[in-house]
This record gives sequence, C-alpha cells and structure tokens, in this order.
Amino acid sequence: MLDLLISTTVHGLILGIIYSTIAMGMSLIFGVMGIKNLAHGDFAVLGMFTTYFLFGYLMSSFGIPPSLLSFALSFVVVFILFFVIGMTLTRFIFKHLIGEMLGSIILTFGVSIFMENVMLLVWGGDYRIIDIPYETYRLGPVSVNGAYLVAFVVTLALIISTQLFLSKTKLGIAIRAVSQDVDAAESLGISSDTIRLVGGGLGIALAGCGGTILAIIYYIYPYLGILLTLYAMIICVLAGLGNVLGAFFGGIIIGVAQSVATIWIPYALTPAVGFALFVLILIFKPKGLFTRG
Repeated sequence: MLDLLISTTVHGLILGIIYSTIAMGMSLIFGVMGIKNLAHGDFAVLGMFTTYFLFGYLMSSFGIPPSLLSFALSFVVVFILFFVIGMTLTRFIFKHLIGEMLGSIILTFGVSIFMENVMLLVWGGDYRIIDIPYETYRLGPVSVNGAYLVAFVVTLALIISTQLFLSKTKLGIAIRAVSQDVDAAESLGISSDTIRLVGGGLGIALAGCGGTILAIIYYIYPYLGILLTLYAMIICVLAGLGNVLGAFFGGIIIGVAQSVATIWIPYALTPAVGFALFVLILIFKPKGLFTRG
C-alpha cells in the first residue's frame, strides 16, 4: 500500500507541474490583460497535435524516428510558433477585450468551440499517442517510465526559466509591473501595449509547450481542451489570479490530489477531486492559497 501511495504521488507530482505550465500561461495573460481565456486548454491540445504532426513529419521527411531529438525539435518549433500566435491574437483580439470581462469570456469560449471543431475536422476524434521507446527506471519503491522523467525535467526547466525571466530581466520585471499596476508602470515609461504583446505571446507559448510535454505521456484527442482549461482555472484560483509562481504550487496540489485519489476511486471520477478543491477554496480562501488576506 505504501509503495502504491508513493508511486501515485510521484506520477501526480509530474502531471501536476505540467498542469502548472499551462496554468502559468493563463495566469500570465490574466495578469497583463485581465482576460480569462476559456480557450487556453485548447491551445495546449493544439500543441499536442502540432507535436504529433511534427513527429510524423520528421520521420517521413528526414527519417528521424520518435526520440528525444524529435521531442526537442518539436518543443522549439511549438514555442516559437505559439509565441507568434499569442502575439497575433493579442494584437488583433485580446487587446480589444481588456476591461471587458464578460466579452472576453464569451469570445474565448467561442474560440474554444471553433478550435475544438477544427482539430476534430483535421485529426478526427480518435485517441492518438506518441510512442517513444523509453526504459522504465526503478527509484527505490517507485517504477517511473522514462517519458515521465523527461517530462519532469523539461517542465521543471521551463518553469524555472520562466520565473527567472519574469524576476531577473528588465522585460520580465516590466511584465510584472504591468500586471500589478498598469497606470504606475506607464508613468515610469513602460509601454503597456508592448508588454501585453510579449505577455500574450508567452502565455500561449507556455500552453503550447505544456501540450508538447503532455503529448509524450498522455493520449491526444480534441475534447481534452475543456478539461485542461478547467484544471488551469482551478490552479489559478488556488494560486490567486495573476500569481504565476503560485500556479506552480497549485498545479502540484491538483496533480497529486487527483493521482492519489485513484487509489480509492475510479479514474474517470478523478476530475471531481479538482472540482471539489475548487469549491472549497472559493468558500474558505476566495483570493487563493498563495495570496495575502
């Protein structure tokens, strides 16, 4: 029983920090623009399908089999592509939704439905998987597939890099300044429009890269987007909206709670654990676990 508990906790930790990456992107967009992006999880799924396509393309065109090299190349391409997509969306859509909470919810919900149906049209509704031959490693009482270890290391590196960017670079500090007080930031000469472009691009890129990482350990299908959006929203509530670092810890809480719950309840019911935590936090700590007050 103890071995099972440790094993599920480790897998939940890994899955949780992947959720954190997606949630950090949502939190970043909310921070710089005040927009609740209900299509955020769909961008993660689009990242999964893009990764699936790139793996196939690298194999058919260059003879590169599914491997760490394929994953690394896909990760870089997805980050750049989704950063550009995020900046484009910010320039032509998100920018006009600032201060329009209801409008942003309605429009991004429509974008979510549109993206889901486009992915369904292009790739179909079947479950897909990226099969990379990994060894299984024994870490004490825990057996961990190599794909999970790769996902853990890459996700942790991405989260640390994002946090260092936001806390140590001039551009990152400017993003935090706009998130906290846009008027004060502008009075110091910071261009809020430029910062929103970068923040929107980075937010969508984090979702896409989260999808790339998730694709090597999870099934890929179009309807996953709404679930990932809900997880991201729950994590953001746990962290406090706009709290990018808090999203990291919120993701771990959700991932571990859901994974450990599989010991006692059917797997299909595990999303209810996250929703239950969501309700409890709203009741007892509505500003989030990692905010003051």
